[in-house]
Amino acid sequence: MAKNSEPVSVVTGGAGFLGSHLVDRLLGEGHRVIAIDNLITGNTANIGHLAGNEKFRFVKHNVSNFIFLPEQQAKSGKHSNTAGWMNSLIILIN
Repeated sequence: MAKNSEPVSVVTGGAGFLGSHLVDRLLGEGHRVIAIDNLITGNTANIGHLAGNEKFRFVKHNVSNFIFLPEQQAKSGKHSNTAGWMNSLIILIN
């Protein structure tokens, strides 16, 4: 679970050209970043340099389908509590 003072950003299309640059920028600004991409047009080569970075997580997934990210749970552990999203930034890239 991320600290409340550390923003968590979810970038869809994070393995694409634009998304991967955005991921780099957000990491450089101190965010924890979860990149989600189905790799239809994205490529893991765009984010390969981030392997081993503790503040980066890649999820191969089609965002048209539901996904639960446990990092977004509030401290209470309740899925319905939106407090876990207060310090989050979700960026959708098409």
